[in-house]
Amino acid sequence: MSSISANVEDEQARVETGESVDLVVLSRRLAQVSARERLEFQQVEYLRAWGRLQYLTGEDLRELALQ
Repeated sequence: MSSISANVEDEQARVETGESVDLVVLSRRLAQVSARERLEFQQVEYLRAWGRLQYLTGEDLRELALQ
């Protein structure tokens, strides 16, 4: 995520110096939002799968996860 944020900032600096256009910045921001959305979706899916595993096994797996 940090490299995507850096790309947005770099492109914004290029716009300010006249080397680029706002459309490119918007495209980079869209890519940034899309990447963040995918990351958050994966995190939610991980938690959902973890909860389902605990439900199906009937076990509290929190202590196992800390090992």
